[in-house]
Amino acid sequence: MGAADELCRDTRRPILVDLSTIGSVDRSARAVFSELSKPSKIALLGTSAVDRVMASAILGHHQPPNPMKYFTNKAAALAWLKLGWDCR
Repeated sequence: MGAADELCRDTRRPILVDLSTIGSVDRSARAVFSELSKPSKIALLGTSAVDRVMASAILGHHQPPNPMKYFTNKAAALAWLKLGWDCR
């Protein structure tokens, strides 16, 4: 999330997190998702059972301050991220 905040700088932008590139998410890492961050909304993308468990842990144990949703389809995740966001 720190890297996402740095990339966003002073502009709130949506981000896509590909869970398939993450080995595990420990308790302290899950807690980061419950803190306010600069991304305007976060799409969690995954296709495996492990990805689904990680997303469940992130979404189920913490109330994220930013809209956050799990997707198994990248096109659907990107479409959701673009909703309500002006790309100009």
